[in-house]
Amino acid sequence: MTKRKIKIIILCIIIVTLILIAIIGGQEMNNVSEQLEDPIEGLLVPTQEEARYMVDQFPDMDGAPYIIQPLNYDIDLAIERGLATSAGFSDRYLNMQALYRRALEQYLAEKLSLNMFDEMLATNELRFIPVPDERRDFYHRYSTFGFQYIYLRNNLPIERLSVEDLDVLSSYIEMGHSSVTE
Repeated sequence: MTKRKIKIIILCIIIVTLILIAIIGGQEMNNVSEQLEDPIEGLLVPTQEEARYMVDQFPDMDGAPYIIQPLNYDIDLAIERGLATSAGFSDRYLNMQALYRRALEQYLAEKLSLNMFDEMLATNELRFIPVPDERRDFYHRYSTFGFQYIYLRNNLPIERLSVEDLDVLSSYIEMGHSSVTE
């Protein structure tokens, strides 16, 4: 199979995925609150209210239940590691998760040349329309890729990371860094 055919197949998979996301899960969240009072500059962190969407049902724009899937957060483990209480995730958890998301997305963007695919979608003769900011779902809103069309649609249950990895993230948060270099 030639490289051109492989690129076309990958582009088709991305296009189909984007269309399915728009049809199935592209509903906008309601009642989005402001960001945390003292966020780390350059790090996009969900608020406590938005964090509850990670584990609870909430109504979409039409009032139907919308669940971020799969629900693989381990609240008990997060509480055990001091990252949550019975009331929900701590600000520390949300900051560490945002930092981890940025590091993961930077790694994926570099390794997979995702900017090339986003540019292909942006300049394609089919004229794909990007989702406007106000219609972006939770995952798209908190993506750090900076792309119009590609974002990571994945939960990041950082409570499952090793204690050493959590310590690395925590140290970067304490230093006020918005990127991980380790």
